[in-house]
Amino acid sequence: MNERIKKIREKLCNGSNTEFAKVVGESPNTTSNWMSRSVNLEVIVKILKAFPNVSVDWLVLDEGNMLKSQPGETSSIEDVDYREKYYNLLEENGKLSNRLIGALGEIISLKDELSGEKGKKDTVQESSDVSDVKMKTGMSG
Repeated sequence: MNERIKKIREKLCNGSNTEFAKVVGESPNTTSNWMSRSVNLEVIVKILKAFPNVSVDWLVLDEGNMLKSQPGETSSIEDVDYREKYYNLLEENGKLSNRLIGALGEIISLKDELSGEKGKKDTVQESSDVSDVKMKTGMSG
């Protein structure tokens, strides 16, 4: 796998370990170690998140092409500003979280409203049932 990680660095970061480290969010020393030592799942996930065009089958199993893109297409680190994309996704996530919290608040309010109406109906029904029983038995109120 180390050789495939080197190929990613060579092809997508023009061979620059500093650029590769920047893209994956690690120090150059750490990424340099990935080239010669065994890597764990966390490292694989970081690389695949940083380089979404890289095929997981190629990186992990050495099967197929390195890039998911169609033949003839080129891919380089300049094609996508990963940081900007990351911050945009964080912002979108925040907006969606706020919408979800608002919707949950509305659901809880509606549930409470319905529970209150059900409680009123139950009380009215119980009163009606008691009145029916009293009338049938000749009891008064």
